[in-house]
Amino acid sequence: MPRSRHPKKASDEAIDASGGEPLLDLKRLTSISKAIKQFCKEKTIKYTSSAISNGYYLTKEIAKKLKEECAVNNAQISIDGLAPTYSRQKGTSEESFYKVLSNIKEASEYIRLDIRVNITEKNLSDVIPLFHVLFDDGVKNVTAYLAIVRDYNGVNVDGLLGFLEYEKNKRRILEQLVKEGF
Repeated sequence: MPRSRHPKKASDEAIDASGGEPLLDLKRLTSISKAIKQFCKEKTIKYTSSAISNGYYLTKEIAKKLKEECAVNNAQISIDGLAPTYSRQKGTSEESFYKVLSNIKEASEYIRLDIRVNITEKNLSDVIPLFHVLFDDGVKNVTAYLAIVRDYNGVNVDGLLGFLEYEKNKRRILEQLVKEGF
């Protein structure tokens, strides 16, 4: 759940809410954040927070609450491709993909969102169209970046790219995105 990052200076504290889906227990997250905020206020420590989420529960209302009550300034959301790929990778329905997209648009009114676009052999053809889906509506306060997928837990993720293969594909994708005005 909450984890402290290295502060910029001794009078700063930054907490990441991550692990599983932190928004599933918003009450606990809010309670912990309020206690930390109070402690930091008493000690004149600048406090900021961020969250790592799958985006499914990150509605406009929850983003507002995170901003106001938990001092969350940004959240990271991972997306593995367009609706069919996303649903296959997450083991969920395609409707979940569209709910996350809707939440991204709404939540970005309150907090900055960093979209991690995971790259595997299975979703290479989705990446550029996904950028269009994310940004063609002129959504603000959202950035996206490409990321390699690793098998840290021995789950045998299908379609993993080796580092050099990932870098080659990343370069090709970035060059195409630049040509397309991203």
